Amino acid sequence: MSGSGLGAIAAAVITVVLAFVTGIAALTGATPPSCAPAAAATTGGAGVVGGFDAEQITNAAAITGVATRLGLPRRAAVIAVATAITESSLRNVAHGDAAGPDSRGLFQQRAPWGPESVRMDPVGAAELFLTGGRGGQPGLVDIPDWETLPLAQAAQAVQRSAFPHRYAAHEATAQALVGVACVPDGDGLPEAGAVELPEGFTLPPGTSPQVVAAVTWALAQLGTWYSYGGDCTAARSGDPARRCDCSSLTMRAYSAAEIDLPRTTLGQVHAGRAVIDPSRLRAGDLVFIPGSQGTMASPRHLGLAIGDGLIVHAPGTGQQVRLARISDWSGQIAAIRRVVG
Repeated sequence: MSGSGLGAIAAAVITVVLAFVTGIAALTGATPPSCAPAAAATTGGAGVVGGFDAEQITNAAAITGVATRLGLPRRAAVIAVATAITESSLRNVAHGDAAGPDSRGLFQQRAPWGPESVRMDPVGAAELFLTGGRGGQPGLVDIPDWETLPLAQAAQAVQRSAFPHRYAAHEATAQALVGVACVPDGDGLPEAGAVELPEGFTLPPGTSPQVVAAVTWALAQLGTWYSYGGDCTAARSGDPARRCDCSSLTMRAYSAAEIDLPRTTLGQVHAGRAVIDPSRLRAGDLVFIPGSQGTMASPRHLGLAIGDGLIVHAPGTGQQVRLARISDWSGQIAAIRRVVG
């Protein structure tokens, strides 16, 4: 299909999407979620911290994000991260051992805990550990006095390991990892005026079908409320667990194009290939900035370029998924990654 034909299709699809978004907002009279002051896990950074690599830090951040989203105190994240270090070295292990051949994931949860797809999802596995298994297994919050119990005792009450003494050895490390993760969220930018798609907006000629799918999906989330740690699977449902944060928005957008991205900004900043010259930015590129607590070397916020000098992103707590001008991010762009092409 020609680039002009693809652009016409994209324009039609986007028009339908925006009509849907506007209609939903009018029907729901969208109001912000309750935003209690709470630490939120970072979704950015690069390199190795304290001997842990990007995969491990990403998983620790995912666990911390779930605890934050559930409104649990920091202690819950520390216990959960220490448990995952003990069980899997913070790696999403796809196999068990002689004692538990069906054990899977960060917490090495066995089949009765839930579907393998959930146990192999860092966010899903953390939810199981904290709130309980599908087969009635108690989660951390079900354990009496879990907040004041020694870490090893609290972890063992959930895991029922043959080696309960091992959890305590990782408490200090878990505290450090959660400390890295628990920073304020958000794009760190001054509040800007509303940015709307230009009338008759189309994606640039020659845009790949995968980018068309990703951008169209992301634009369908406009006006939905940000929720740190939300998986972005049902942003209009009213469930904070299903709303979007900056990295789940881009991850799910590309999932709609049948492309897998890492869950967090930390992982996505290594996805695809680098675009060194910002003037070569094109629709579908991931654009990274420091955010409220990051740096140019360790960006903690991102958006999805859609062309015409615009980006769609989930800015931070108390804000809605919205458009921004690339010029508003000028001078702060830490990285650009091209996922397609």
